Amino acid sequence: MKKSRPYVAAPTSPAASGMRIAVASAKGGTGKTMLATALASLAASRYGLSSCYVDCDVEAPNGHLLLHPSIAVRRPVTYAVPQVEEGHGEGSIREVSRVMGYVEAGRAGPVRFVGGTLELGQPRPSRLIEEALKEIPLDADLVVIDTPSGTSCPQVVASKTAHLLLLVADATPFGRVDLGIMLDLIRRRLGVDYAVVINRGDVGDHRLRELCASEGIPVVGTIPWSRTIARAYARGQLDAIARKVEDVLTSALEMALTRAAGPSC
Repeated sequence: MKKSRPYVAAPTSPAASGMRIAVASAKGGTGKTMLATALASLAASRYGLSSCYVDCDVEAPNGHLLLHPSIAVRRPVTYAVPQVEEGHGEGSIREVSRVMGYVEAGRAGPVRFVGGTLELGQPRPSRLIEEALKEIPLDADLVVIDTPSGTSCPQVVASKTAHLLLLVADATPFGRVDLGIMLDLIRRRLGVDYAVVINRGDVGDHRLRELCASEGIPVVGTIPWSRTIARAYARGQLDAIARKVEDVLTSALEMALTRAAGPSC
């Protein structure tokens, strides 16, 4: 049995140098967007980093409900489809453009905001995610990518450029199974560094922690179930959420920044 590798935050925070953190889970409702938005906000307000939040959950984006950004740019993303033109006894085919969705960019206070929204009934969310990732400012110190739930192609596209994958799971039997599915995806397809945040850690059982211990997975922190957090989330009050999970966010950010800096000389 492997020993657990608990993470101890470094006392200082070196520059991020374009560090990318993808926040992910195999199912919805784990608190992924809550942590992603709060992490981007903490990086800007506490560390003075130029942080960028990217909402890649294009089929159900909701990061804007917590960050309340001012949108400066909104551009359509199109794709070509064939269209039959009826003529005099014969039909001809030509290409026409169809809008699959939109990519937006703006600011939420000190946090830069990028998001994609897939139009209802449109295919190819992965293409829209790729377009959203192109809008990331080149001078951003830290990029927090809010990935789509699940382990299909959109998750891979959103996570593959990350330096650290922050996995959010709840301490239930479902959470344990879903974490196992995410670990399989990471090891087969992504190959990126990862750590776990346990949300609603006082609900359920201990099997999620046992899995992390047996696999040697670092657990950044545990967030207990909180009526205050649930109420603040429903009201879109990010500051209230950040205060309740500040310790976990700080540990996650210190972990990412320290790994970005690499070994000291």
